[in-house]
Amino acid sequence: MRPCRGPSFLALVLTLIIGAGAARAQDDPLEFDPGYIAAGVTVGAFTASYLVSKLEIDTSDRWKAEIFGPIDESVKTNFSPISSMISDGGLYTLILSPFFISFRNGVDEQGARRALVAIEALALNTFGSTASKMLVKRPRPYNYHPDPRVASFAATAGPSSHKSFYSGHASTAFTGAVVGSMIYAAGTENEGRKALTLSRIHI
Repeated sequence: MRPCRGPSFLALVLTLIIGAGAARAQDDPLEFDPGYIAAGVTVGAFTASYLVSKLEIDTSDRWKAEIFGPIDESVKTNFSPISSMISDGGLYTLILSPFFISFRNGVDEQGARRALVAIEALALNTFGSTASKMLVKRPRPYNYHPDPRVASFAATAGPSSHKSFYSGHASTAFTGAVVGSMIYAAGTENEGRKALTLSRIHI
């Protein structure tokens, strides 16, 4: 329901910490470390996402036809703050899982590099979903809800009320799950678990 900015700020802070740690560990002080590139891409993606999200949106606009027709029409009366809280909880779990997996054997350079890859993936996903939301400007289903209380909520939601395609929660959760699985597969010596994890990603 509310714009979920927490993961972006959390990931940005982790980027600065982990990126510095990953790039610092070098045998040759003159050697350019790829960690700097990953950290730069991450900060750039989050910065671009922030700037794009500040573009103006007409919150009075309502669509006469939906992208997926009857499927979208069927959810226009859905409004559940509890479901939103559960969704946020699942999202945070999947965002943090790659980092727990990266450091499951302790904090070291290899774990920092893997965590930086996770942050980079999440940052690029954030930019993709933010750009899509600003281009499509699809009103959230609650904008059509007949209950005056929901209408009041929609009126106070601001630009977020017209940023519903595609789902940032779904894409971020998917990114966290896939990256976490790949990091787990890369860090395990058990060939059976590695094959099972990667097969689930490809499926």
